[in-house]
Amino acid sequence: MIKTFKEAELFLYSLIRPTTFARIEADSILIDPLERMRILLEHLGNPHKSYPSIHVSGTSGKGSTAYFISQILKEAGYKTGLTISPHLEKVSERIFIDGEVLTDGEFVQYLQEIEPVVEKMRKSKIGAPSYFEVLIACAFLSFQRAKIDIAVVEVGLEGRFDATNVLTPLVGVLTNISLDHTAILGSTVELIATEAVSFISEGMHLVTGVTQPTLQRIITDAVHSKKITSSFLGKDFDYEIVSSNNNGSIFSWTHGKIRSDNIEVSLPGLFQIDNATLAIEAVSQLENFVVSGENVRFALANSYFPGRFEIINKNVILDGAHNQAKMNGFLTSLREYYKNTKKVFILSFKKQKEIEVMIENIIPLADEVILTKFSTPTDTDYLAAIEPQVIESVFKKKGYRKNIVITDSVPEAVQIAKDKLKEDTLVIFTGSLYLVGEARTYFKE
Repeated sequence: MIKTFKEAELFLYSLIRPTTFARIEADSILIDPLERMRILLEHLGNPHKSYPSIHVSGTSGKGSTAYFISQILKEAGYKTGLTISPHLEKVSERIFIDGEVLTDGEFVQYLQEIEPVVEKMRKSKIGAPSYFEVLIACAFLSFQRAKIDIAVVEVGLEGRFDATNVLTPLVGVLTNISLDHTAILGSTVELIATEAVSFISEGMHLVTGVTQPTLQRIITDAVHSKKITSSFLGKDFDYEIVSSNNNGSIFSWTHGKIRSDNIEVSLPGLFQIDNATLAIEAVSQLENFVVSGENVRFALANSYFPGRFEIINKNVILDGAHNQAKMNGFLTSLREYYKNTKKVFILSFKKQKEIEVMIENIIPLADEVILTKFSTPTDTDYLAAIEPQVIESVFKKKGYRKNIVITDSVPEAVQIAKDKLKEDTLVIFTGSLYLVGEARTYFKE
């Protein structure tokens, strides 16, 4: 029986395994991969059916968008559950109730309840649930016990097989679609879009930040087939940037004739304006929930989401950009905010990531590069980091001729970074949230 937080972690690690599905045509599917998740939740009394929810999907920005939504609802007086992935430093950081992470004791308590169910399922034909499935079940159970008013749930991998698709949400948010997890979701944005829209369910209102016309058509077809309503960024609602710097941004939000000016978001990064805009639209589409403009303003102006353009000691930046869209957004803001500053990049990437385009975009900004590998287990792999030597070969292939340092651990990379800290030098950790989480731990120490 699980008794300590460490034992809870080891129990979860025992459930780590490679992704058990590939992207296949509908007529080839013999087993519903959500069946295992449904069975797990049935054993726990279907806690996810005891409260309304908002479901947040997309290639990038979904974690920040989910966080903004939860903060707005919390500020409006609603007891809110939030689950995001991955975590930065502790696995319990994936589950928030009213803005507070589950305590170690609470986390252990819920896993104690789930463990016998997992062992029972392990002996059945359906098999034991995965690491991610158990964590989502833990979130749903904790939300029920806390008697929340509404849950905000970020998808894991996207696609029709994501464990969070058991929800029947009031509002669904699809932030954007670009290339990521191509081995599973598809090699083009159109294929990924056909997977992404699978989270759309009857009865929800869809809010989306997708702007590519070809992808909007795929989404519109899905909306019509489910007979639901929708809001598209740039068509039904929009924003205008007033100003932006490394302290945050100010923007205006519009929906039809409704306009709200000079909204402040305290998180740096131009991309956070997109995320905040989607969050405002999502909350505005909730029926039977009363949220004022002041609730929105206060929540966004007082937000704090670690690991996303997080500035430490003025010249260290942590950002978990781990795909092309995230990296482009991060680098655009970095270029805007720090035009004449030397930049040292500390990089680690997860396997199966499309790193060549990300590296191409980093090269023009990087005065020096330190390559390392994170050691944190991911949802699907114990040793998920790309070897630094492999990353180095891509830099050299792309023509990078400046200094490259290789180290095999994040603590060593942090120490090297500390030695390079000067008034005119910016040290940037990016490429993976797992890297950022490990670095953050060592900088705090």
